[in-house]
Amino acid sequence: MGQSASTVAGAQNRIKFRSSPVISSMKEIDDSDDVIDVFEVGEFDYSSNIPDECLACIFHFLSSGDRKSSSLVCRRWLHVEGQSRHRLSLNAQSELVAVVPVIFSRFDSVTKLALKCDRRSASIGDEALVLISLRCRNLTRLKLRSCRELTDTGMESFAKNCKGLKKLSCGSCAFGAKGMNAVLNNCSALEELSVKRLRGITDGAAAEPIGPGVAGGSLRVICLKELYNGQCFGPLIIGSKSLRTLKLFRCSGDWDKILEVIAEQVSELVEIHLERLQVSDTGLAAISKCSILEILHLVKTPECTNNGLKTVAENCKLLRKLHIDGWKTNRISDDGLIAVAKHCPNLQELVLIGVNPTCASLEKLATNCLNLERLALCGSETVGDPELSCIAAKCIALRKLCIKSCPVSDQGMEALASGCPNLVKVKVKKCRLVTSGSADWLRTTRGSVTVNLDTPEPENPDASASDGGVPEVGNEIRQVAGQVRGVSIASSSTGRSNSFKARLGLTTGRNLAFQTTGSMHREGSRMKEEVCSCLRARLVEFLIQSAQDLQVSPIVKYSALSLFADRFYTALTGEETKDAKSWLLRPLRESNLQLFALVAIWISSKIHDSPSLSVKSFKSLADITIKEQHFTTKDFLEAELVLMQVLKFEIGMLSIPFRFFEDLLTKFSEVARVGKQLSLEACMDIMDLIYEKGEISSFNCSSHHLGASIVVAAYAITVPLQKSEFPILVWVKFVTSCSEEDIVDTVKNILMHVFEA
Repeated sequence: MGQSASTVAGAQNRIKFRSSPVISSMKEIDDSDDVIDVFEVGEFDYSSNIPDECLACIFHFLSSGDRKSSSLVCRRWLHVEGQSRHRLSLNAQSELVAVVPVIFSRFDSVTKLALKCDRRSASIGDEALVLISLRCRNLTRLKLRSCRELTDTGMESFAKNCKGLKKLSCGSCAFGAKGMNAVLNNCSALEELSVKRLRGITDGAAAEPIGPGVAGGSLRVICLKELYNGQCFGPLIIGSKSLRTLKLFRCSGDWDKILEVIAEQVSELVEIHLERLQVSDTGLAAISKCSILEILHLVKTPECTNNGLKTVAENCKLLRKLHIDGWKTNRISDDGLIAVAKHCPNLQELVLIGVNPTCASLEKLATNCLNLERLALCGSETVGDPELSCIAAKCIALRKLCIKSCPVSDQGMEALASGCPNLVKVKVKKCRLVTSGSADWLRTTRGSVTVNLDTPEPENPDASASDGGVPEVGNEIRQVAGQVRGVSIASSSTGRSNSFKARLGLTTGRNLAFQTTGSMHREGSRMKEEVCSCLRARLVEFLIQSAQDLQVSPIVKYSALSLFADRFYTALTGEETKDAKSWLLRPLRESNLQLFALVAIWISSKIHDSPSLSVKSFKSLADITIKEQHFTTKDFLEAELVLMQVLKFEIGMLSIPFRFFEDLLTKFSEVARVGKQLSLEACMDIMDLIYEKGEISSFNCSSHHLGASIVVAAYAITVPLQKSEFPILVWVKFVTSCSEEDIVDTVKNILMHVFEA
């Protein structure tokens, strides 16, 4: 890699290369001109005797910044630097199209190109991509990130112009199966294909199959990530006869049958990665037919058990690297690992996460796998001092050892002082019983061993943001008031930045001047309550983000929030779930609660949408977003029943604040000149923040009253001071019959929640 990529940065609403003064003068450059601009008459340029090829080699050892500086020395260096640059990374905003000819006139030898766009900006379209393809016909590698304006047509034109492409990586792009097939049908030299979140692929039975095309004979690596309908790539995988590496990450659907066909048709596979995939022992049995398999990663595949691992071990005897994340399901244990030890003597690297091995399997692995050099044990409840002592005594070839979140102590660390003669590095992380003293002693005893210790620091529940605790809202308002005026709140479902909080300072100096006093820091709150509050905030954030991903209407989102956050979650935290009949409530994991959040959206969609979203849409989203567990369609149906049982089958979605402030905004826009400046998005953002910080019920007022207060708060925040002459409080009192004093008190409470965000 060795060379940092150049970048194109935007400035003053246009794309501008960092060395744009040089680019702008390119028309004046004569390639045959050897004049050294920086030298005065009479001085000799000693670099003129260096051939261009040698100068280019020197440039390759420089950093990106130094290369750019060197290119400004003289016209010859500019020319050589441009001619010798093969890698380029560009900011792929829509304005890039205007400077494509200039950029690629200078850098006409680019073979590896990255086009990356910020998610919030408009990306390049087909025109820019076609221009690039016409000027980079020798392109061998292309990386596309968040280029949402590219279509199938643009990809087809690109593929026809760059038939020598060897590697394509695309993520968060909007083109679909036709564009992908165009690449596969034209790029006969394609060796690596990586696809992540390709949004243009049709879901369901209507999905167009992808591949293999002419690239089927050359493809060696295929990586698919976070695809709702990744199985439409099945024909490509099956038709790639030279495929060596297959990586499938968080792709929805049942993959057992496809893996069976792949194993029958593709015989050269040596590396397989399966992460958060619906695959069972049937799929592992298919993988076991890949007799030359050397690397296998099974990450969070809860349906895989010891039986499947045994089958793989018995048939894939060339296995060198094995990674297993058991997700603490205990379906893979000593039995499976002993089979690996017995049948895979070439094993060099073993990573076990959420798996509970004992001395029985560890001793077999150490005895039979004499080439085992790298071992990592993470989140294993059974790996203690006896197991660490076993590793120290038996693993003769071990060079690198990583222990994380295991119940080992200083005694186990002492065993490493006399064991593992080839050990060069030990990493211990989040093992509470291991002290820094034992790590220092091990470093002293074995000077050639690098010891990295990362122990968890004790938490201080009374710690605050500063010595003075949480700053008062009034102080923060005064600090930011005057910095911004009349800025509308950008609609965002989650992860609001500090700039968003700064916008809220517009409340100071208005007709409605809220002076909130007192510290918001709640002294003496119990740790359990704090943990519960943090969990609730994460779940609400998850629900809001999921609603955005599913593109549901606001009424569906807020109905789901009312169902889940105000009623279901409150009911669960108020009663014990130990005796619950459903496994979804015993134990009550965060992943299970995330499932219930999605189910709340599903129920709301059934009530408000016609047609409603299908359970398949929710399952596909869960496969990607719920990190800790895999849920089936049957689990969704069971979760729906459990949620309804907890709510005693009472939906009750008529009285939610969204209905009231939506109606109030409509009336406000009809009577006030500043009505258009008070947006629904601003009210929704405030509503989201209230949900993220605490229950709606904490305001101790009716939904009608809260909806009116949200409108008043949004008015104070978004309408500029010089235009805020409308008597908002008087009008709200007249329309809603809510008292002025009560509205002001509630708005103060709202702003306190907002400034805590």
